[in-house]
Amino acid sequence: MGISTMKAGKKTSLLIIDPANRGHKGNYTCTVRNTAGTVNYTASLHIHGTGDYTGHLVHGAEASPWSQLLYRSALLPKIVPFHFDSPIFAGEATQVTCLVSQGDPPLDISWSFQGTHLSSQMGVSTTKAGKKASMLLIDVANPGHKGNYTCNVKNPAGVVNFTTSLHIHVLPLIVPFHFDSPIFAGQATQVTCLVSQGDGPLDVTWSFQGADLSSQTGISTNKFGRTSLLLIDPAGSGHRGNYTCTVKNPAGVVNYTAHLEIHVLPLIVPFHFDSPIFAGQATQVTCLVSQGDAPLNILWSFQGSELSSQTGISTNKFGRKASSLLIDPASSGHRGNYTCTVKNPAGTVNYTAHLEIHVLPQIQPFNFNPKGVNGGSSTRTMCSVIAGDSPLNIRWLKDGQPLSESRRRIRKLDDVTVILSLAHISLDDSGNYTCVASNAAGSASHSSVLKVKEIPSLLPISLPSEFNNEGDYVQLTCVATKGDHPITFSWFLNGNVVSPAMGVSTVNVGRQTSLLIVQSVTFKHVGNYTCVASNSGGQENRTAQLVVKEHVSCHIPCSFPITSSVPEPGHC
Repeated sequence: MGISTMKAGKKTSLLIIDPANRGHKGNYTCTVRNTAGTVNYTASLHIHGTGDYTGHLVHGAEASPWSQLLYRSALLPKIVPFHFDSPIFAGEATQVTCLVSQGDPPLDISWSFQGTHLSSQMGVSTTKAGKKASMLLIDVANPGHKGNYTCNVKNPAGVVNFTTSLHIHVLPLIVPFHFDSPIFAGQATQVTCLVSQGDGPLDVTWSFQGADLSSQTGISTNKFGRTSLLLIDPAGSGHRGNYTCTVKNPAGVVNYTAHLEIHVLPLIVPFHFDSPIFAGQATQVTCLVSQGDAPLNILWSFQGSELSSQTGISTNKFGRKASSLLIDPASSGHRGNYTCTVKNPAGTVNYTAHLEIHVLPQIQPFNFNPKGVNGGSSTRTMCSVIAGDSPLNIRWLKDGQPLSESRRRIRKLDDVTVILSLAHISLDDSGNYTCVASNAAGSASHSSVLKVKEIPSLLPISLPSEFNNEGDYVQLTCVATKGDHPITFSWFLNGNVVSPAMGVSTVNVGRQTSLLIVQSVTFKHVGNYTCVASNSGGQENRTAQLVVKEHVSCHIPCSFPITSSVPEPGHC
């Protein structure tokens, strides 16, 4: 039929009629399909006269439809005028076709750009369509393609050419920019938005997190030709985020965004313990981080050591930015410096508060011998303060009154110890002894009772008469007027313990009297009777002599001693 088609690139198809005749007259339709659907365009070919014609119908998918019908004559080549579409944008595709409507063969068709042969032009391709047409295709236009394109046609009759200009709207091109590595709050930083290409005039603006920068404190911008400088001095936590440079020109709008990361050190709100507290009370402080990058790691230390082993201290984290320290109950060992340390990716900060604890004196308990001490002996006890603020004042009281020296000696061993010594103890030394320790926090005391053991005190043993007759009833009385109870009474005759076998009996009357009874006295009962009274404090004794008179019958006057406790022979 004399009709052929040729695909040029991805977006163009060429229909060629060579030579044209009346049979080619009619409508020609180009149909284009893709995943989105189908479109078509129809052009009509009219053929005049009866001679032979060569017709070329070219349809570009993105170009305006057009058709030309040419009549052949033996002349110089004649180029059908062509033009690029209206100014295009960089990145788009465009094409033109140089069609020779007449001219003697052979035809030599070539292209040039800005007077230079096109063979070296990147991104531009030419395709010959039949003998009389050549198509120039720019698939992805860029600013370098802007200029004059010339189609040159040569045949034996001569050379002709036709030139058309390509105008490209060039969007701004921003050279990528970045902030320095993450900075710390308080430092300064800047970035430059440089427009390397793009039609003028250029309008360069900045935004932060999508909002205009005009209201941002600490940020300034300055424009120098095709460059705009953004300066942040000093940077704060509120400056962290995305900064966008937006450039407008007649071709359109472009932008570039850079993220600024600011390392913000933690900021601890100052804290303090309450006024000095007393031992036994509870206290707490809270370490609150008002600002700083997450995550936050909050730790406590005491006197430079980690708190984990501290008795009576607990810590609790509240949310992400607070930690409380509780001491319950407080003791002297809790006095010192407590430090809250906060770490985050930006670094480490800490804050220290001092806890002062008023500690009352604590006295080591002491006691006198619970069984008591013997009169006349010596004893001593020590009052030691095992806890409490210095300086200490330590003193002794007896029955609530300051101790007088006399037989008592008070000696300070050191700042926390005072010794009380008692010599030649008597009943007067019995009583309640109290050690009082005082300091700025208050006073403490401890008491112990000293019991002095009282030995029995006996009255002289009483006898019914100085001399006793054999067979008389004799009773000896031993009375203890003083002495701690219980009192034990023992009787001895000439150093030997008396017993019923000796015809002697003893009996206690009450707690302080003992009787020795001889129902019928004989000479064997004559001798020294000793009463011994004993108690926990010691013993006391009294002795009495029992004398028995002897009865003698004789006719001769006689004489014999009657005061002897041992019978002697009489003389008559």
